[in-house]
Amino acid sequence: MMIIKKIKLNSGLAMLRPYKSIFLLLIIILSLFINACESELKEETTIETKQVTLAEQLGIDKDDYMFILANIDHPIGEYEPKLVEVQNNRLFDERAAEYLKKYISDGRAEGIQIYLSSTYRSYNTQKMLYDKKVEQYGEEEAKTIVLPPGTSEHQTGLCADITDVYRELKNKKLENTDTFKWLYANCDKYGFILRYPKDKEDITKVIYEPWHFRYVGEPAAKYIKEHNLCLEEFLELLNSDN
Repeated sequence: MMIIKKIKLNSGLAMLRPYKSIFLLLIIILSLFINACESELKEETTIETKQVTLAEQLGIDKDDYMFILANIDHPIGEYEPKLVEVQNNRLFDERAAEYLKKYISDGRAEGIQIYLSSTYRSYNTQKMLYDKKVEQYGEEEAKTIVLPPGTSEHQTGLCADITDVYRELKNKKLENTDTFKWLYANCDKYGFILRYPKDKEDITKVIYEPWHFRYVGEPAAKYIKEHNLCLEEFLELLNSDN
């Protein structure tokens, strides 16, 4: 009886041998499939978690000419861009001049009174203005009104002082004019920002100037305005991405 059972068992095992190879093959295929899925999932997770830099998000080059920084802590020496006349002997960086022209002409077309007070100023002109303020107010106060030569935005050829009419003296009351209200409401559409806001004086180290607008390009201008930044804060964010 035992012999018969043994024969039957051996016979059954013999019948299973071909299926054993198939079973092992299925296990190997299943294992490879699982590993492939895990790798694909890891790759997708890596792509999803990869941080997009601010420059990539805005589609800009952080080393572009429009992001030059001139302030008391970042002198630009005797830097001089290639200039073109915008109007009435007012000069502007030729790469951005058309945006300023459009900004002004559109405002006037809407009935806004616009006077282009000042644009590019050379190193020597800035020195003359600065020295005059030092005589009037002393050096510490003078540099909050007119920046020392080599540190003024006007030397970049990318900023413009814009008022309603000619004003020998400018002050914060200009924020109440229809001209300022229109200029500020629409500046980002033309790639400009209000360079020295009232709530950023501790960062810019310049008094609130509701007449001083700076070209940075439309993507940056919209981001700066939307997030209530000054140029220094924006550039710090832009350059902190690696």
